[in-house]
Amino acid sequence: VLDRARKYEITMDNLRPGTTYTVALTKLTQAAPFNNGLGQPLGSVLTFHGVEIPEDIDNNNNNVMLEPWSSSSSWLPSRRVPLIGASDTAGFCVDGTPETRDALALPWKYDNCDKTSHAVLGRRWNAQVSVQAIAGIGLTQNAYAHLPFLLGKETMPDYYDRVLQTKDKPRWDFAAQYRPDLVIVSLGGNDFNHQKEVPSNETFVSAYHDFLLQIAEPHLADAATTGPPTIVSICGQGDPTEAERDPNNDRCRPCPHVEEATLSFQEQYRDIIKVDYIFIPCDGSVVTGIDDIGCEGHKNALGQERVADFVEQ
Repeated sequence: VLDRARKYEITMDNLRPGTTYTVALTKLTQAAPFNNGLGQPLGSVLTFHGVEIPEDIDNNNNNVMLEPWSSSSSWLPSRRVPLIGASDTAGFCVDGTPETRDALALPWKYDNCDKTSHAVLGRRWNAQVSVQAIAGIGLTQNAYAHLPFLLGKETMPDYYDRVLQTKDKPRWDFAAQYRPDLVIVSLGGNDFNHQKEVPSNETFVSAYHDFLLQIAEPHLADAATTGPPTIVSICGQGDPTEAERDPNNDRCRPCPHVEEATLSFQEQYRDIIKVDYIFIPCDGSVVTGIDDIGCEGHKNALGQERVADFVEQ
C-alpha cells in the first residue's frame, strides 16, 4: 500500500504451545505501481521493521521463540524456482472481476502474485519462488511500444538481474548467490500484441536465444557437478473470449515464434542446458473465460490455478 504504514498483529489465541509457526511477509504488487514508464519514479516498496512481542505475553509459558530468517534456515524449501514473465506472472488483476473499472488507475488494488499459476506450482512443489515479472514487459519491445512513456524502453533482459526493479543498481550475482533448480519463462505476448509493428521471426528468435543464455550462463561453470540448468518456456494460457474483449490481444499469437525459438535453442545447446517448451491452449480447454477471468481480461485465481493444473500434468 503506497505511503501508508501498517502494523499487522498476530494474536496468540489460536496458537498451540510447543508448536512452530512460520510467518511469511509477501509483497503482492509490482515494483512500479503505474508500470515502468511513467510510474518508474514511484517505486512500490515494502519495508520490514521487525517483530514486537507484547509485554503481557509470558515468553516462557507461551513458548514464544523467534528464529530470524536466513538463506540457510532449515525450514526453507530446498528447491528454488525463479519465475520470469509479464502480467500473468506478476498476478495483474488476479483479485479483480470483469466488472472492475479502476484497475488501470489503481492496479495495486488487484495485483496478487501469490495467486498466480507459478506461485501455486511453487507451493505444490515445496519450492522457494522468486518472481521477476512486469505487466506489459517484452523481450524485443514492450506492449504499446509506440507509446514508450507508458512502459519505458527497457525490456526484461534489462531488468532480469536487478535486485530492485526500479533501481539500476545493485545487480544480483546469480553465480554466487542463487542456483535455481528450474526456471520458468513466460514471455513473448507483449512483443506481438498491442503493437503497430511487430518483430520479425528472426529478430525475436535471436532475442529469445540471448535471454535464455543470460539466464543459464551464470550456472554453466558448475554444471559438471550440479547438472545443467533447466529452463521451461511456456506460451498461451488465453481463453476463447479474448478476441471479443480485446481484438488486439491474443495470448496464443506469439506461440509459434516462442516455440521455434525454444526448440532451436534446445537443438543448439542440448548438451549443456536443459530447455523444454509447454504450449497452454487458448481454446477453452484450460482457461474457459466464463468463471476464471479477473479484471482487464486477465485470469483470476481460478484461471491461474487451472493453468497450474495443466502445467503440472
